[in-house]
Amino acid sequence: MTEKRPTRSPWLGGLSAASRLRAPGAGPYGTMTSVLLSQDAVGRVERADQDYLAVRVGALSRLPGNPDGAQVRQFGHAYAFLVASVPNPVFNHVAGLTAEDVGALPELARWYGAHLLPLRVDVTPAQAGPVLFGALAGQGLRQTGFYTGLYARPAAAVTDPVAGVRVEVAEPAEFARVYVAGFEFPRLRQAAMARSVEVLAGHPGCRFFRARTGTATDGVGLLFLAGDTGYLAAAATLPDRRGKGVQTALVRHRIAAAAEAGSDLIAGHAAPGSGSQRTMERCGLRVACTKAIWTQQPPAGDRGLPASRSRTPAAPAPPDPPPRPAPRRLRRAGEAEPRDRSDEWSFAIGLRWLSDRPRSPEARVPVLAGTRAAARQTFPIARTSSASRRRRLPGSPR
Repeated sequence: MTEKRPTRSPWLGGLSAASRLRAPGAGPYGTMTSVLLSQDAVGRVERADQDYLAVRVGALSRLPGNPDGAQVRQFGHAYAFLVASVPNPVFNHVAGLTAEDVGALPELARWYGAHLLPLRVDVTPAQAGPVLFGALAGQGLRQTGFYTGLYARPAAAVTDPVAGVRVEVAEPAEFARVYVAGFEFPRLRQAAMARSVEVLAGHPGCRFFRARTGTATDGVGLLFLAGDTGYLAAAATLPDRRGKGVQTALVRHRIAAAAEAGSDLIAGHAAPGSGSQRTMERCGLRVACTKAIWTQQPPAGDRGLPASRSRTPAAPAPPDPPPRPAPRRLRRAGEAEPRDRSDEWSFAIGLRWLSDRPRSPEARVPVLAGTRAAARQTFPIARTSSASRRRRLPGSPR
């Protein structure tokens, strides 16, 4: 049985969890009785999700040889789920972590890092606080998203059948096939995702349903009974069969099946503003809470993995800085600025190169003599002594 805690609700001005029933009143779906939001209702929604994942991941871990590397571990109040073959955040995260459990964060980070996965922690408003947020930030986690939990009382939900859609009990193999095709998982992950639902066959709390608008199955939906809470678990519709009310029919049928099984609360999760959330709200569910998703951020160039297993190449070394120019010699007072003779020296060197080119013996001597004489007349520095030639101007060729 689910534990009932008579805590007082901070959202409703101190109303206790026992005062959950609202007087009948008109609403968008007619006269209904609903469950007031309380810590008890929020806790039951989250516990149903944890119980469902514990059963699903635990069943995977008990397969011969554990081909998917599935594990479920408990750290204080928190449950950590890991499926190494499927790097999907749904299967790889920590739920139920409180301020009393922050000492386990380093070990959790090492555990997920050993499987090349980031540490991901779900934080509900009831768990939030400066101690938990500070510990998450200190471990290198940042908030990266949100996830919405929804709830309803079966009597307040809409359970009427959808015209033109038949909902029936499905076989696990057929359910897995439509589930994988509806989510369009990558080919590499399809076998593992199919196993993750087929292992639930035979569990007393799991009910498989299919929806048809003709002779073929259009969509599937799973109901998980967690004590007195009916949890709307995995569901999918084939891409070419969407827009026909298939999921609306599956949600309504599962609510009715949960009420028939004795559930007094319906729970579900969806991405904020998604089609799944809108479908649940059209069937009478309301938002229980929006939990924050915190994910460990990899260090720059390392991704938080050991150096030998890093999936990111090391960053290249920065280039060497350009050499600093040589300082210019300061001129004395009254000294003229040195004349730039680089062009003249280049011209003189060109003349010398021309004089050294192979020529006929009878023409070589006049060319050499004439060239050197012209150079001496053009550049007086060529007639300087050997001592003066050793004191050359800055930048002149040697």
